[in-house]
Amino acid sequence: MSSKKVLFYDLTKRNYVNQGGEIEPALNCKEIMNYAVGLEILARQYDLPSNKFCRIESMEEDNSLCKVVFYSATNKYRAPLIDRESGSERENPKLISEGERVKTHVVFRISHDEVLMIVEQGVGTLKIQQIVNYLNKFAISYHATKNEERSYSLGFDVIAKDDFLQELNNLTRVIEGELYVDKQILGSDALNFSSRIEPVKHDVKLTIKAERGMSINNALTDAFNRLNGGRSKIHKIRVRGKNDQDNDVIIDTELIAKTEFVEAEINRLTGEISSEQIFEQMRDIALAL
Repeated sequence: MSSKKVLFYDLTKRNYVNQGGEIEPALNCKEIMNYAVGLEILARQYDLPSNKFCRIESMEEDNSLCKVVFYSATNKYRAPLIDRESGSERENPKLISEGERVKTHVVFRISHDEVLMIVEQGVGTLKIQQIVNYLNKFAISYHATKNEERSYSLGFDVIAKDDFLQELNNLTRVIEGELYVDKQILGSDALNFSSRIEPVKHDVKLTIKAERGMSINNALTDAFNRLNGGRSKIHKIRVRGKNDQDNDVIIDTELIAKTEFVEAEINRLTGEISSEQIFEQMRDIALAL
């Protein structure tokens, strides 16, 4: 068995300025991937830096989930082979255009307001930026087949998995917070919105945003402490901010203490892990969030 780390991201659709410049969930990612999977092998191949190339190999839909396998390889050298038993050497039969296949397993959980990505991380696997670059590449040709111009670019937000307050304090600026609270608050004295809340979903999302150039770190720290106390009507907190490298970071209380390692058997000949086993565990993680 081998232990594999999985990381969490939100896949976003960043509309161009002339389209409003808004950021929204990349709900059309499934259509883009379906398009790419349907192409011939070479047509769905994408070149990466440092003699690396990749392609989407398969996509399996499972209700709200998409289980996707990417292949990648690096073709660079063709060093001679040495035999462990005899010590003898021989020419490597591999072509210079060939590289050892590496699988990257990704699970997409698509809902009406979010596209969550759970991405396998390991030696030689694709990084999130490479996967997003791949999707952007094929989004262009996907829209071209519909006589459309792409009016957005795909991006991603990191979902931090470490201690919430520690991660919150690590942010240089907290821009936005989403509080998921019990629907009973709508009929409370605070809002006095309506007492007819039966058809309303269990949770109501309240969004608070920082004034330009300011941070709402303290307000969200207080909200988290109330949540942790167990008697609060706040069920979940989601924070968007900037780290010290000015990258967008998302912190989500639901992902704290969730499993971030999965176990899978390794093929002794190829060194590859079992796709069936890793997807089974990644699926369980996605559905539990």
